[in-house]
Amino acid sequence: MIEVLILKIEDPGCFWVILKGCGSLVDNEVEYRKLHAEMNQFYNQSCRDVDEVMPLTLEEGQVCVVFCQELRCWCRAVIKTIMSCMEHCLVECFLVDYAKYIPVKTRDIRVAVEAFMRLPYRARKFRLYRIKPVTLHINFCEDTAEIVPAKIWDGAAIQYFQKLLRETTQIEAKLCAIEDERFDVYLYVTAQDEKVCVNDELVAKNFACYMSTEENTNNPTNKPSKQSPLSLVDFPEKVISPVLALWPVFLQGKAPQNLKTGEHNVYMLISEICILCRLLQFLNPDPLKTDHFENEKQVFQNLAFFNTIYTYLCVLIFNCSLALIIKNNVLKSFRIKCPTFTQSYCWPPIARGCDVVVISHHGNDPLLYIPPILTFLQLRGCYKSLPSGNGPTTLIVCPGWKKAQLIFELLKKYGRCSRPLHPLLLLVGLNNEEVKNIKLQQGCEVIVTTPYSLLRLLEHHSLLLLRLCHLVLDEVEVLLSEASKQVFMILEYYRKTIPVAGRESVPRQVVVVGTRWNKHIEHVTREFMNDPYIVITSMEEASVYGNVQQVVHLSLNCDKISVLLRILDYTPSNAQKTLLFTNSVDETEMVYRSSLKDDKFTKAKSILLLTERNGCHAAGVLHYLEHTDAKIPPELRDFTAGVLKAKEDMKLARPLCHYLKALGVCKNMRICPDRHQVNLQIDFPPKSSDQITSAVGYVTILPLHIVDATNYFGRIVDKKEDQYAILAVEMDKYFKKASNKVSVEMVKKLSLYGLHEEKVFHRVQVLEVFPKEENGFFYNVTIKYIDEGRTGQVQGHQLFPLPAELQSLPPQAVEFIVCRVKPIDNETEWNPKITRYINQKIKGKLHEARVVLTLGNTVWVDPMVQVTRLPDLKISVNEYNIRSEILSMGMGTDNPEHIKQLQKLCESAKMLPPEKKTLQTSTVAHHPTPLLLWSRVKVVAPLCRPRRPWPGRPLPSTTPHCCHCPPLPHGSFFPEIKWFQKEDTVTMKIKIRNVTDCKCEFLRNRVTFSAFSEDKFYLVDTELYENILTEKSVCEIKNEEPVIILAKEKKESWLKLLKHKNPNVSFDFEHWEDCGNESPFPKVVTNLQNQSLSVPFLSTHNG
Repeated sequence: MIEVLILKIEDPGCFWVILKGCGSLVDNEVEYRKLHAEMNQFYNQSCRDVDEVMPLTLEEGQVCVVFCQELRCWCRAVIKTIMSCMEHCLVECFLVDYAKYIPVKTRDIRVAVEAFMRLPYRARKFRLYRIKPVTLHINFCEDTAEIVPAKIWDGAAIQYFQKLLRETTQIEAKLCAIEDERFDVYLYVTAQDEKVCVNDELVAKNFACYMSTEENTNNPTNKPSKQSPLSLVDFPEKVISPVLALWPVFLQGKAPQNLKTGEHNVYMLISEICILCRLLQFLNPDPLKTDHFENEKQVFQNLAFFNTIYTYLCVLIFNCSLALIIKNNVLKSFRIKCPTFTQSYCWPPIARGCDVVVISHHGNDPLLYIPPILTFLQLRGCYKSLPSGNGPTTLIVCPGWKKAQLIFELLKKYGRCSRPLHPLLLLVGLNNEEVKNIKLQQGCEVIVTTPYSLLRLLEHHSLLLLRLCHLVLDEVEVLLSEASKQVFMILEYYRKTIPVAGRESVPRQVVVVGTRWNKHIEHVTREFMNDPYIVITSMEEASVYGNVQQVVHLSLNCDKISVLLRILDYTPSNAQKTLLFTNSVDETEMVYRSSLKDDKFTKAKSILLLTERNGCHAAGVLHYLEHTDAKIPPELRDFTAGVLKAKEDMKLARPLCHYLKALGVCKNMRICPDRHQVNLQIDFPPKSSDQITSAVGYVTILPLHIVDATNYFGRIVDKKEDQYAILAVEMDKYFKKASNKVSVEMVKKLSLYGLHEEKVFHRVQVLEVFPKEENGFFYNVTIKYIDEGRTGQVQGHQLFPLPAELQSLPPQAVEFIVCRVKPIDNETEWNPKITRYINQKIKGKLHEARVVLTLGNTVWVDPMVQVTRLPDLKISVNEYNIRSEILSMGMGTDNPEHIKQLQKLCESAKMLPPEKKTLQTSTVAHHPTPLLLWSRVKVVAPLCRPRRPWPGRPLPSTTPHCCHCPPLPHGSFFPEIKWFQKEDTVTMKIKIRNVTDCKCEFLRNRVTFSAFSEDKFYLVDTELYENILTEKSVCEIKNEEPVIILAKEKKESWLKLLKHKNPNVSFDFEHWEDCGNESPFPKVVTNLQNQSLSVPFLSTHNG
């Protein structure tokens, strides 16, 4: 036995020691001290003539002497890696006497003098003899799990090995073999006067297994060196793991032979409980305390001890290393007595630092990975070699902000009993300034984020993940379907950014959790994971993982047996495995007997035969086949489409889908409970409130209840006669009388009542009445404020009877949705940050909005702006635009298809008349159509926050307009127009550039034009001097400017363009010659002396 001193530990298969004591192999401490003193004296004196001791070349593996800044002395070393740098070369060297890796500048490297090589390297490389690492292998086909050999040591084994050597008072080694300067030893540690063999301890803890003599001989790395043959004591070929010695008999899964029948049943129950105990023992680095168990025979002599054993096992659960988190957080909070089936499989490898893939029906549950990861994070020693600085060791990537928020709250809750981790919820938008200013809290160990947010942060903080060890992908099937590019960028960054050299003992773990398996996950396991554990507890997903062939055929129920047998006739001889499903035992036997008639049916084929009786399963089968990329019969698609259409028709009484209204699309139509089509009776009732029927064109709205950033409830305010203001005065006057302010004795559901709240009386409708609590005097009711749109809960005695005259006014609450904007990053819900911002900005304030569509009680507006009127200047200024505010915050993005999708629904319900459209042009032939009606079915771009009235010439409210046209909205602009004419046409040049959403309508004596340019809305609604041919008139874009060409009804010269004069319209003198010799203007009076035009005459013909 040789006493040793541990210098450096990488794993049980590679650690460096110093030999102590006496013997031929033992180091002489005095000789090494003398050697180092001579070396330092020599190289310090030779600094005057450095060129003589400087090496001419440097190569990997070269022996040299280097100066170590940490030890402040010259040391013998071996060059491992040469790295280039801008000013000089850095060389990574291994100090052979200290077992250290250090970077050294080339100027600090010297030639190794032969006299200083007289002593062997003091740091000796050891490994434990005849043991190898193990891992847990799961066989899903047989539903079994077994411990099998592995290639690398996991983090838990390394940590336990370090703990054994750290807590000992003496370390001894028994040398067994020497090969390539590596010593194979049995290692013994002494702690509390007890000597333990580390080799056997690792095997007992299931961190390793023994190698048989034959296996050890065939392994070239374990063959003794021919130069150093040692006599070895052979082990038996079959070695039984001594770990079983730690378990009582009933914990080994073997029942005693002398048990009676009743006792055997009790024993089986105890064995099931022991499975949990084994799992926790597997996670627990401390030895199992078996001395508290009573004698096995004594336990089974009295069956009453069963409860005592069960109680003890439950106590044992809460005393393992994982139980500190489970006991105080997870199990108590969720009242869980033991891990679930999936948790039992995935917790051990995750807690040991292995790469893991978990696919389960409960794959969206964060408790699959949070407890074991928190357990691993308690091992501070695993992270000592990480680079210094501030950065996370664990990164959890979620598909959306809602899931990230949930996991963040769980980490804060369950991390209270662990060491401080300071978790951070990282959700950033498109605002670069916000991303640049983000700073991590000191000591932040865990970051919860989304793929898009993380990549935005990495653009400005590229060194954020230098300390990252654990990467978790939550709901991986959603991540890879909606953000696959971003996820693979994160994985590549994780693989390339973190250096590998010198960090063998630092954990590197990727955990993937989800509900469905797909080909992208297979690519992740192959390219970014190292020997991963794949845990699949969902059998249908296991078939996808195993590439089981899926074949589907349709037939009538009466013909299914014959169809099945006919399909089997075409089965090739090399068919894959087949699984047949039948409805009865008789059918199973019939198919089995038929298949035995041919030898080629010894190999099976997977067939799923659907009949008309299986219609309820058609949608699910189609969904699964699409997931497996199987060939789908067209008949099944058509049949499923009919089934889904019938399900949608059954939802006609449901409200219109919220996501369809807010975003224009619903991602989960198959499972969404609401309807996704227009219902004429609900969306366009014959009798609707006055404010809804009048909600066309430009309206003034008052938001009172903010649902999210684009969805509000409020009222449409009529500035001429506000019916609700009159009602509010009447209600206040009515309830001022004490006789009218009497509580309702019996509240009825769906009835209207009065409610006094914050000095204001409201009309409310009762939605639900809750029963009185035991020993309670009052009962609660859920109410809806019918004039505001919000809901709440009050006590029944707070409601007052409402007279009929105060109920006559229809509910004034209207739902408003701002168009053409949606959440960033493919989210379907708005981030609470932007919702709070919009709520503070718009609630209770009047806004101007343009109605683009109305369905039922929902009004879509675009734009929605707050307008400030300057009466002295007779102009109006848009203070802000809701859509622009959302975009500027970086939490929203453009959604151009929003209203188009809703219009398609209306067209499918015969709501909208077909339109004859040319490029950016709509033509209406013979009847005048008001602009407001046209705006109901058109998508109009928003007003974009102009702060100054010029350069667009805002049109004052007193601008003349035709009786067929509504007043122009405040904040719109009349563009400058240049016109000229030919014999059969009149050309109008609209002097604005870079227009968007350009629209033009022609009437016989009228033209209407609208467009957006540089954040301003331009509107032209003019009555022409003469009539035109609407079907031949067009609007085009030439040289980035709109040009309207009017076809004259009569080929004659027009004296002017407009019937009413407009200062923004003038004749285009550049085309004076195009008008021919005859001028369309009267003769201009000229002052011969000043040679100037008479302005009054010209101005009379500008329009």
